[in-house]
Amino acid sequence: MSDEVWRDWLEVGSTFARIGGLTDEQRAALHRGETVKTDVVIRDGLLWGSIFRFDPNGRPRQLAGMFYDFEGQARYVPGMPVVRVVTRAGKRSRVFHRINPIVFLWPGADRFQSSWWFRAGMYSYELDEEVFEEPGGHSIRWTIPLAKQVLGGRENGEIMFTEHEGGALITYNNATAPFGYAQLKWLLPKRLLAWLYRSLGGIAQDYYRRTVDGVLRVAGELSAEQLEADEARLLEDLQGSR
Repeated sequence: MSDEVWRDWLEVGSTFARIGGLTDEQRAALHRGETVKTDVVIRDGLLWGSIFRFDPNGRPRQLAGMFYDFEGQARYVPGMPVVRVVTRAGKRSRVFHRINPIVFLWPGADRFQSSWWFRAGMYSYELDEEVFEEPGGHSIRWTIPLAKQVLGGRENGEIMFTEHEGGALITYNNATAPFGYAQLKWLLPKRLLAWLYRSLGGIAQDYYRRTVDGVLRVAGELSAEQLEADEARLLEDLQGSR
């Protein structure tokens, strides 16, 4: 993968969290069915967060196919009633999102998505998203469009679905440039700034957790035919890009 779209992702993603880096206590919690969150860190001007979830009955390829149905993400991504593919080229898509960030602070706000004040508070953004084959499964990676990267914007993430002990391991990573960090680091004491953004990172981690939990909830609600159709689309796009 040598094209410029993924250049920043490759630098960042090479240090994304993996199950091998979890402590024995975290791994035990994971296998009890708990969602495991790693410590939030600020590194290289980015706020890093990671989530792990194990579903002993999950099928990784079906889950990846469901997530690859980008428009369908509105069913389980909190506060995001609009997800739309703008362009698609093989296994890569430019995806339009609309979100109300109030859901980061108020999880219950989702039930007001039809309200005027909820829609008035939404903002839009686009990401380049692509499916990749991984050992034992697949991942969907995202990054901001190259034109914004050139201007200094940074966000890189992934959700990975892989085989693990007869079930599915979901690994979610995101690293983003925190809003206002470049300016505030010259104004606030270092410890205060770190505390502030780690607190915000903890809020983001909870949002990631709700997203991952939502993936499994919706997967349990879909019919076998729907899951198989999503899986087939993912495999078709992968095959067509070889």
